[in-house]
Amino acid sequence: MDFTGAYSRTAFARFLLPLMAAELFQQIYGLINTAVVSWALDDTALAVMGACSGLLAVRGKVLAGMFYGFGICLGRAVGSGAPRCLPATFSAALRYTLALSALGVLAALGVNGLMDLGNIPPQLRPAAAPYLMLSFAGAGAVGAKLLLVVLLQAMGDTGYFSALAVLGTLVNTALVVLFIGILHGGVACAALATVLTNGLLAMLLLRYLRRKWPKLLRTATVREIPGALWWNLLENGGAKTIYFFLGALGTLVLQRGINTLAPQLIAAQALALSLQSLLIAPQGELGTASAVITGQNVGAGNRNNILAYHRRLVRLFVALGAEMAALIWLAGQPLVQLVAGPEKSPEVTGAALHWLRITVLIFPFSFAILYRNALQALEQYGGVVLLGVLEVVCSAVCAWVLIPCLGFTGGALGVVLSWGASALLGGVLFRRVMKGGGACAD
Repeated sequence: MDFTGAYSRTAFARFLLPLMAAELFQQIYGLINTAVVSWALDDTALAVMGACSGLLAVRGKVLAGMFYGFGICLGRAVGSGAPRCLPATFSAALRYTLALSALGVLAALGVNGLMDLGNIPPQLRPAAAPYLMLSFAGAGAVGAKLLLVVLLQAMGDTGYFSALAVLGTLVNTALVVLFIGILHGGVACAALATVLTNGLLAMLLLRYLRRKWPKLLRTATVREIPGALWWNLLENGGAKTIYFFLGALGTLVLQRGINTLAPQLIAAQALALSLQSLLIAPQGELGTASAVITGQNVGAGNRNNILAYHRRLVRLFVALGAEMAALIWLAGQPLVQLVAGPEKSPEVTGAALHWLRITVLIFPFSFAILYRNALQALEQYGGVVLLGVLEVVCSAVCAWVLIPCLGFTGGALGVVLSWGASALLGGVLFRRVMKGGGACAD
């Protein structure tokens, strides 16, 4: 869809609603994995998922950062209308995807170093090693899917992947139930199910693109790709990756602190994070919309549309965050119990609910999700990195001060501190750039 013209509520909704629905179903993968592990296995298996979440955040954020950056470049290529720009951009992004896949395999081979880095408790390492190896080795399947998703998003086509995400959720659920619930596999089978599901989605996306948008899959040789384009992709993807990596590094630092607590509390955090990720997902896709809309208008040189759409995104962001906070405070206990299972101890479910009731308070105000994407599309890479540095500092304060003093509660407060501080700084940076008016110059 084209967002460089006058605002259309219908077009905006047709773009945004499928995007949100797709991300919700994507997050349901993790929720189902956590639920099946919690229902079928013991607290140790659940604690493995929680203890490894910091390392998986690094993997996930590096991939997400690169592909969000690629999506901005692809959006600009679409907006420019230049016939050779899109094939060259896609071809360069494809080669970067292959390189990222190879890095994932190399990381899997160094699993012992990964567990040292993540401060995985010794009693959890036998189960954590295969879980981490499968998760990192499967980065190629995730990367292929993300590349095809951002290619469709650059064209404003979000409907198909939204429908495909439903299928993915069903497939993932069936695989997890089969591997763990019926065949009695370990927690590593949850990672295997996710990798297989992402591979299937990538193949179906490729089939759809070949049928409906074959021109998007046109490629260029290495010689036909300008050197500046390689750098532009790396700069865009790298800037977001550095930001995401710094944010994930903050998550890892925080998780290292949580991993010093009792396994039951680590398991409680795993339950809480699975619900937290699902609840914040619609707001996260507002950030994706911000990147696509800003990128198109930067390419078209239309600064006024950036501000007009951003104001609408902010209002919607606050409303969604308030609704999620109310949901947890009013119905959080049955939601946690549903994911945890009837036999999970009150110590675990109570701690998970306590975490959620603290972290959802910042949901309506965590505007960094919007600002970081807009700043990158406006080519304000230093600001994107600065936001990441701030998140690391806040997480370090949490791990080294709040958790030692307040325990599990300190970990939840660290999330509030990190998201809140980033929102304040992001707002200042965005307003300064838009007031200056130079970000959209050709």
